[in-house]
Amino acid sequence: MENYSADKLSSIDIQIDEEVKQQLTETSKWTKFISISMFILCGIILIAVSVGGSTLMLFLSKVNSPLIALLGYSGGILITIIAVIMIGIAVVYYFLYRFSAKIKMAIATENTLAMNEAFSSLKIFFIITAIVSIITLLGSLTSIFKMF
Repeated sequence: MENYSADKLSSIDIQIDEEVKQQLTETSKWTKFISISMFILCGIILIAVSVGGSTLMLFLSKVNSPLIALLGYSGGILITIIAVIMIGIAVVYYFLYRFSAKIKMAIATENTLAMNEAFSSLKIFFIITAIVSIITLLGSLTSIFKMF
């Protein structure tokens, strides 16, 4: 069995010069910043919804929101839906964070397996965000055509 920890990127004919390493390191910093920011935002929203859920429901009932009519005045369902969405967003951004950590390690150790895992995590992140974007776009197009 091969020892992947000792792999060098050049052993598979991938040449990464200093400029590419610098770009990947910079990308790693930005993706880490973005993912941690999203984790914090999701946490703040979860805390705000759990603490102020009753106030949110009171506000929505006063403005005659169609969301309240849809949920049948059940605030627990709305809070649960928001919590599930926030947890889902955090899971998606975990893949971006994982890319950041793995790519940094791959550059430092020149480990091919870590590089593959990093780009695999980035691929999963982009697949999930593309699917969500397509669903959102289709929903928007559907609502536009309902107006006509």
